[in-house]
Amino acid sequence: MQPQQNPYDFILDPQAPKKGPGLAPTDGKKRLVLIIGFLAGVAVVLIVGVSILFSLGKANNDDLIRVRARQVELGRIIEIGLKNSTDADQRNRLTTLQATLATDQAALSDLLSKRSVEVTKLQLAAYEDSDRDAELETARQNGKLTDTLSAVIAELSSQYYKELKGSLAEATTDTEKSILQTSIDNLELVSQEN
Repeated sequence: MQPQQNPYDFILDPQAPKKGPGLAPTDGKKRLVLIIGFLAGVAVVLIVGVSILFSLGKANNDDLIRVRARQVELGRIIEIGLKNSTDADQRNRLTTLQATLATDQAALSDLLSKRSVEVTKLQLAAYEDSDRDAELETARQNGKLTDTLSAVIAELSSQYYKELKGSLAEATTDTEKSILQTSIDNLELVSQEN
């Protein structure tokens, strides 16, 4: 006959079964390897996270600031043209160019703002040229504003176009590429109408 076991032995028996190796090894070397592995994993995750964060926007936005300055100067000359031109066709072309330029300016300004890029008035006025203003004023006084204004707008549009193309080549995000490509498309469309 077998002796009957007390069903409460597991409570009354002071000797608990030994636990097998768990997540916290008791051996010093194994613990050190586990800690180093954990820290290496955290470091990799941090590096990847920081890389992703910085890839959202490039650190140097100088090319976009130059595009923005070209937009400002072109817009300023358009304003002068709208104020002084008496040619109805030219005024219509300037109004169309002004509308598309305003849309492109808003998109680029919004992108720079989202990137927390502060653009100074001095940076925006980088392409302002007093000689150009004097040339337009002289042409207005001599009755040749229409031709001179057309030449100045064509020159500024060409410079703006080159700046857009250069910035598009340096673009790092899809949003940036989309904004620049839309500006290029708009300028090409308006130029075809002229």
